[in-house]
Amino acid sequence: MARPGRIEIHGPVSLVEAIALSGGFKDSARRTQVLLFRKVSADTNTALADPTLKTKLLETGYVAGGSTPEALGQRLKADIVRWSAVIKSLGIKLD
Repeated sequence: MARPGRIEIHGPVSLVEAIALSGGFKDSARRTQVLLFRKVSADTNTALADPTLKTKLLETGYVAGGSTPEALGQRLKADIVRWSAVIKSLGIKLD
């Protein structure tokens, strides 16, 4: 991206508009590695705090919990590092 990093977006936008807001792709951009997060964290955390929903999720084997967009970003980065190493060590190739 020409201007990588966090960009606050107020209101609905398309993926193309979000890319344009970040300055578009640079020639050196890795176009398959663009992450876009929608700000639904507060609503998700509110829903997951609901006791009825928590109970229903527990009954199906899920543990309800939310976090922040920043925590999700950190988790995704850590998962990419972790699983990239596993994929590389196993010699897995994309067809």
